[in-house]
Amino acid sequence: MRYCRILYLVFLFLIVFYFGLSGQINEQAEEGVYIAYPEFFKQFENKYDVKVFYDPQIFLGKNVHSSLLESSLEESIARICRLNSITYLIIQDDKIVFLSPRYLKEEGDISGGEQGKIVIGDIQHYGENTVVKVTGTVRDGKTQEILPGAVIYTEKHNLGTVTNSKGRYEINLPVGEYELSLSYVGFESRKISVNVLSRDDVDLELYESSVELEEVTVISELTDNIRKSQMSVVELNAKAIKELPLILGEKDVIRSIAYLPGVQSAGEFGTGFNVRGGSSDQNLVLLEDAPLFHSSHLFGLLSIVNSDMVSDVTLMKAGIPAEFGERASSILDIHLGPEIPENFNVKGGIGLLNSRLQMNVPMAKKKAGLLLGGRSSYSNWLLTRM
Repeated sequence: MRYCRILYLVFLFLIVFYFGLSGQINEQAEEGVYIAYPEFFKQFENKYDVKVFYDPQIFLGKNVHSSLLESSLEESIARICRLNSITYLIIQDDKIVFLSPRYLKEEGDISGGEQGKIVIGDIQHYGENTVVKVTGTVRDGKTQEILPGAVIYTEKHNLGTVTNSKGRYEINLPVGEYELSLSYVGFESRKISVNVLSRDDVDLELYESSVELEEVTVISELTDNIRKSQMSVVELNAKAIKELPLILGEKDVIRSIAYLPGVQSAGEFGTGFNVRGGSSDQNLVLLEDAPLFHSSHLFGLLSIVNSDMVSDVTLMKAGIPAEFGERASSILDIHLGPEIPENFNVKGGIGLLNSRLQMNVPMAKKKAGLLLGGRSSYSNWLLTRM
């Protein structure tokens, strides 16, 4: 009886030792068949006769048990997706694409701008090529006009292109996620996050740049050199009168008015002038505030105004003040008396039709002066000969 108990205990010990050793061996065996995903997918492709595409970043540093190859194709794919929280697509029955959920786009989920991301291409063709051709048109986002010469550039891959005369661009871009830079003269530069999957035609937009200016304050100050703001007024001083052209050897102030804009002569032997289509009798000619009804002698050949004695002339062609009455055309205001000279001087001249003489005498220490002038024509001598 005693020996039976000993044998029974030994038998139990052997059973426990056997199963414990078997579990340790199985555990070590199971640890030995965990392999990296790149090697696993090679065996996966050979067994199921398919082609696998994936982003290496998804499975970086991860291992998988080789027992997944003992399941069916559908079950193995489902377990891989469940273990890594990813999804997949089957293309043409023999191409399997493992994707992170961020690669999937719902209908209408194509957004641009600084915050959004543009998905270029079709997910069904993802992984077929590492570099794809992307084409499209760059337009003004407001007017939809094409923008020839716009620059498209990716700094990550050092690639770029320029739109042609029709605003079209064509560029070969690597598959993946990065930023595209868009720029055009006069428009705001733009950076767009893109996810390039496959070949596609994508239109891009830019907007005109706006410049915000600082506030500008305009301050006006009254200056002393502004005497009046009346328009259509022409003034001639003594210096300008000296530059008048000679008419029959003499400066004629009234005839010289015809050289001004908007003024025409009444005729070669006329005694007046016309302003902007008005007649000569619509002009008021003043000599020291005294009206002149006839401004010349000898049928308009001789002026009654001695140009040597004139100090300034003012011609008002519009906006006539009320003090001058109701003349419809113009006002010609003539003032005599030059400045008081420092010394006594004599001025004169001999012409074809008349001669003149003027004396200017200073008096009372430049506070007063005496101006004497005379003119004589040859009309009397001509009339007696007739």
